[in-house]
Amino acid sequence: MKRTLVTGLCLGAALAVAAVLPQSASAATVDINGHMVDEGVKIVNGTTMLAQDNLRDVMMLNVYVEKNDFTLTNDDKTVTIKGTVGKKTLLVNDQKVTLPVPATFKDEQLWLPLRPLMETFGQVEWDSAAGRVRATFDYTRFNDLLDATVSKQPIPYEIPINSGVGAEDNREPVDVQDSIISEVTKDGYLMSVNQGDKPWITPLHDGYKLFAVRAQRHAYAYDDLAIAWQEEPIGNPTADDRHYLYVQPRKDGAKAVCVDEFPLNINADYQLSDATYQDGKLIWSVLEPQKRQLTVKLYDVTLGQTRILHELMLSDKMEKGLYYSHVTVGGNYAAIAVNLRGNGESSIADVYYYDLKTGDKKPVGRGYNLNVPEIYGDTLVMIASSGTQNTNPVPGGAPDEWTLNPSTLWCYDLKKGEWRYDIDANQMNVPQGNYQLDIPIRLDDNHFALKVYGVGDAYDLTIVNVEKGTLATTKDKNGDVLRAMGDDGPEAAIAKNAFVIKDFSQCQGDNIAHAITFNMVGDQLHEVLYPVHFVW
Repeated sequence: MKRTLVTGLCLGAALAVAAVLPQSASAATVDINGHMVDEGVKIVNGTTMLAQDNLRDVMMLNVYVEKNDFTLTNDDKTVTIKGTVGKKTLLVNDQKVTLPVPATFKDEQLWLPLRPLMETFGQVEWDSAAGRVRATFDYTRFNDLLDATVSKQPIPYEIPINSGVGAEDNREPVDVQDSIISEVTKDGYLMSVNQGDKPWITPLHDGYKLFAVRAQRHAYAYDDLAIAWQEEPIGNPTADDRHYLYVQPRKDGAKAVCVDEFPLNINADYQLSDATYQDGKLIWSVLEPQKRQLTVKLYDVTLGQTRILHELMLSDKMEKGLYYSHVTVGGNYAAIAVNLRGNGESSIADVYYYDLKTGDKKPVGRGYNLNVPEIYGDTLVMIASSGTQNTNPVPGGAPDEWTLNPSTLWCYDLKKGEWRYDIDANQMNVPQGNYQLDIPIRLDDNHFALKVYGVGDAYDLTIVNVEKGTLATTKDKNGDVLRAMGDDGPEAAIAKNAFVIKDFSQCQGDNIAHAITFNMVGDQLHEVLYPVHFVW
């Protein structure tokens, strides 16, 4: 979607910064997106200056200097900054930006004023409590991707008559086609997964429950090759309790393999950050705070082996405990996004993807606010947010009044190494507004359904064909469209006697996915599964 350069976003706040900054060169540390920058930063007559090394390493800009002229670009060249040493102007994507002091070159370093850069790409303020300048930036809104195409042809679907299967007692249907049933306690703990009447998986440790592995909506994930799950204790853990990560091949006589285990102490030196199972591969990330290291590991069910994909050394100048990561795997690729989070905010991410055949590792999207990568065939899909917060306060409003900071989905071609298109909620059949696109609902390796925050009522379900880059609604032979649940929740839909979908399981055979809906039994809300046959 089209985006324009905006300068002077926080001019009032920036002027306030200039008024209270110390005048000496021994100014407080500058916090840039959580990086504590205390080298390569100085104050000249009340103006904070940033050195070339920080422009490169912290702001993720490529720096080119030729005599007195200099050019800075991000990796995708969606941001270009040009200037001349000794001059008080910059050209940012051909728009003029005035500097409070000239750009300088000293100690073999180019130095630029911090404030105008941050006003252009984010915001800056003086944090009086911490005694330092606090700045945030990202280049997300400058990446002008092509929009996905909205198809006029709906996707046909069919729901067999009287096919809904609801929960009974503590048994929740998961996959009607394969007769997979989850058994939960009255407290909601998942204690076993059965295929028909045959137990499939149960916790291998007494007093433990099954816990979530991403890629499917349940506390486990499976395909034709294997099932993967985590286990953690019920109730409050003790100092000796552990967190276990298991894979079990789907063949007779196969035993569960514990691929990793972790202390449950949040201050432990070995912590599970994220785990995802897909296509016979389990990928997970491990944070080791004392080593300042994040390690990405992959277990291949076919090979029965674990390998290390990536060891990422983390900056020792970060506020404690702010790192988090998301990992994903699919087909011949894997990916990780490593972010910072603190004070209710999230920063730009370091995103890497791996070619599992060649072993190549490449960064993608440096300097963008990207989260939760998912792989569909040869395409990497990520949530892109412009700004560092999910919500923004309403100017002059009450403390609990806020608006959503809109987000989109960005799609990256892993084969070609280039961005393909983006998806905006306003391309869907919803009222125009600020919406956040959530993690898409995977249907198969080429299709996902869009999930939106900010729409109160139910909305027309929109499905994306990833390879074609198209969006389409659905329609059955009676002309009825599938509807997705809005923020108002299931009770509002039931009150209107509406059939709305909360979620889907992945398509198994014959393009059949199971839609999760709700009904009321007495005064209790119950999930019901309906098989939906799509015609792609």
